[in-house]
Amino acid sequence: MGTLKVDGDDEIIRRFKRKARDKYGQKRGSIKEATMTLLKDWVDDEKPDWKALEGAIESEKSSVELEKELWKRVD
Repeated sequence: MGTLKVDGDDEIIRRFKRKARDKYGQKRGSIKEATMTLLKDWVDDEKPDWKALEGAIESEKSSVELEKELWKRVD
């Protein structure tokens, strides 16, 4: 089992610990569980296979035009 020591901004660490306890409870190991979940999610975050999406959307617009249209909806 590996060890990871992190020094960082006190406010961020305090907020992280509070969220970890809110989600995983006031039990021993809640900070570790939250940290491992966070690290696993970040490490496992893979880029999508864009080739698999080729031809999935039928449109006369280019990908750039579609992207701009979608961002307008978000903003």
